[in-house]
Amino acid sequence: MEQLNEFIVFVREVWIQPVKVKAMSLAQAVQRVENGEGETIESGFELSHSLEPEYWTAEDGEGNQYYDLTEIKDEE
Repeated sequence: MEQLNEFIVFVREVWIQPVKVKAMSLAQAVQRVENGEGETIESGFELSHSLEPEYWTAEDGEGNQYYDLTEIKDEE
């Protein structure tokens, strides 16, 4: 029986992180959050979606890194 290799696949994800900030306008609120100001609302943190596999990377058990997973073909 053939031994299976171990890999780590790094899935890129997009998360929604609500931030509460005080500002004079929406534009200023966006700018303040962009500058790192505001309070993160932890209870509202949620996964939006995972990116397509073309944006993922991987690493094998020997530490080799793979960046273009679109070139990987199923060998079975």
